[in-house]
Formats: sequence, C-alpha cells, structure tokens
Amino acid sequence: MQTVSGQQQNSAKALHGMATETAVLKKLLVAYDFSKASEIALRYATEIARRFGSEIVLAHIETPEMLGDKMDAGAAKAKLEQLTEQHDVDLLANRLRSEGIKVSYVTRSGAATDLLVQLVSECKADLLLMGAYGYHAADRITLGSTAEYLLRSLSCPVLVVGPSVVDPPTCGIRLSEIVYASSCPTAPGPAPSLACELARKFATHIHIVHVEPEEACGPLKGSRRKLEMQEETIADHFRRRGVGSSWTVQFGSQQDRLLDQAKVVSADLLCFGIVHPPTDPSQMGVLSSIIRAARCPILTVPGPA
Repeated sequence: MQTVSGQQQNSAKALHGMATETAVLKKLLVAYDFSKASEIALRYATEIARRFGSEIVLAHIETPEMLGDKMDAGAAKAKLEQLTEQHDVDLLANRLRSEGIKVSYVTRSGAATDLLVQLVSECKADLLLMGAYGYHAADRITLGSTAEYLLRSLSCPVLVVGPSVVDPPTCGIRLSEIVYASSCPTAPGPAPSLACELARKFATHIHIVHVEPEEACGPLKGSRRKLEMQEETIADHFRRRGVGSSWTVQFGSQQDRLLDQAKVVSADLLCFGIVHPPTDPSQMGVLSSIIRAARCPILTVPGPA
C-alpha cells in the first residue's frame, strides 16, 4: 500500500464549481422495527434532530415474513402482537415529544423496500435512517437486499447502521470524526454540502480519503500531484466553511483502505457519494461489504463525492 497525505494545508486553488448550498435536514425518516440496529439509527436521528431542529417520522413496517411469524401462533395472538407494537410505537413517539422533538409515525404492511421508497417520497424526507439487518429474523445474520436496493435507488441520503456498528454510549451520539470517501468528481454533488453541515453542527473533523486501485501504485509524478491538488481543493472547501479537514491518497482495495482509515481515526461516520445506477458494475456489493464490516454508520449521498 502507498499513501500520500496532507494535513491542514492552505490552498489558493479555486473551488471550480464545488457545491456550496447549505444542506438542510428538515425531515428525518427512521425505519423502525424494534431491532437493535433500528434503535441505534433512532438515536442518531434524535441527535441530528436536536442539532438541526428536524422533524422525525417513524416508519414501522410489518413485512409478510413478520406477519407470517405472528400467524404461526394463531390469528388472535397475531392481532394482539400488532396492537402491542402499535402501542409501543405510540409510547416511543410520546417520549420523543416530551424531549422537545417533533415526531410523527406511520405503520404500513408490505414489502419493506417498496414501502420505504414510497414513504421517502410521501414524507419528502431529507434523510432516511435505517438498520441494515433486514426486517425478518432470518435476514439479520447478513446484510440483506433491503439496504443495497435503497442505497442504489433513493434520491435522498441514507444513514445505515450495519451489524458491526458499536453501540454508542447512552450519554449521547458523537460525530467528532468523519471519513469522507472522495472520488475526485468532475462534477459537484450534494455530498460535500451534507458532510460539511454535519461537521459544523457536531464540531467535527473531516478526513478525506481517495483510493486508487492497486494497479495504479506507480502513477507518474504529475498524475499523483494532480490527485493531491484535487484532494486539497476539497479540503479547502471544508476549511473555508469552518470545518477542520485533512486528506490522504491511498492505493489498493477501496474497501480495505477505507475501513483501515476509519479504524485509524476512530471514525464516527463514513460518508460516500453514490451514483444511480453504478457506472462500474464491479462496484455492486462493495458498499454492502463495507456496511457489513464498518464499526461506524455509513452515510450515502446521491451524486459524486
């Protein structure tokens, strides 16, 4: 592995069209299914709502698999469990309201992926937060198709809590270190704006990481310098908005290098720009692998980063 990095350097280079509009998180949609992952996702949503003054919409979806599990014990018991879950969601919403958070909830029955896509549109959600365990007990062993499908099809950012995420302390969520996966885009996207706004609200430092494939380990000096200048331009974009940032250019496996960097800096969030559909078919499954292994949540933002 080779690494080139820069720490808190000043750049006179212009930003050349980098997105500058402020990202606003007015409405947060939380896919809530009483699993540990969805509980953690809700805790992140609660802290973001406090910082941004956001409204939270809880979405409790009963999938055919969940209904089938309940029906195994009989129709009467299934109905009782449904009423109990409805009551529990209502209690949860009331607790959040008592903490000064504006919250509402919806309950639906059907395929989780289709309903979440529909709810994002209906609610005009600015951010979807969810666990990546799947909605059925049998799906929670691995990262199922739900998260991958949503990441590749939704028009809003998604914060995903994977199965390896460390349960944050009860004293509160922190986002003091963000790893920002840069693709050195030729066109600006909303990812830098959202990362910057989160960093500003949480007083966060952003580590920008660009990974080139292993076969590019011996780039010409001019090509390497070009990569360095592009990363410094992105870092300068963050610094101009009051956010501390550093950058590194690494060579090798994207998955390995990003996970290594997240571990080195004890990252609280790993941020990606995501293209719909992926321009490189070989990238399908890479995000799922990273989400499965990462010890912090993954934030995906439509568009290049």
